[in-house]
Amino acid sequence: MRVYEDKIYVFNVGEFPKTLDISKIYEAHISKPYNPKIAGTFFKAGFIESWGRGFEKIKEKCEESDAELPIVNAKGDGITIEIIPSKKYMELLNGEDIQNEIDTENDTENDTEKLVFGFMSSIRTLFFTQLLI
Repeated sequence: MRVYEDKIYVFNVGEFPKTLDISKIYEAHISKPYNPKIAGTFFKAGFIESWGRGFEKIKEKCEESDAELPIVNAKGDGITIEIIPSKKYMELLNGEDIQNEIDTENDTENDTEKLVFGFMSSIRTLFFTQLLI
């Protein structure tokens, strides 16, 4: 994993199943864990709720936070995923004033915390999805 100010790269040795078209990764598809024992362990530990929904959940989180979908590249000896944060996250990171977009009366959590935790949740989902491939 490489973390930059404006993106994160996640690399995992391995390959997608031959029957899975990488260009349709964010659409519904059949999922079979590469290593069922590891998948079962993560499931029992509560790190995943099921397999086959990781990229769907990433897509949902990106839509919620108005972020671009991560770019998946499955070439060579592994899979690289480039994660680009939302514009709102980058504005907060750079200290830009976005208070006019924040409704503090209806929020139970700090908006900055929501954005950071949402982004980290997406990364965690992506990381565990990659472990199961």
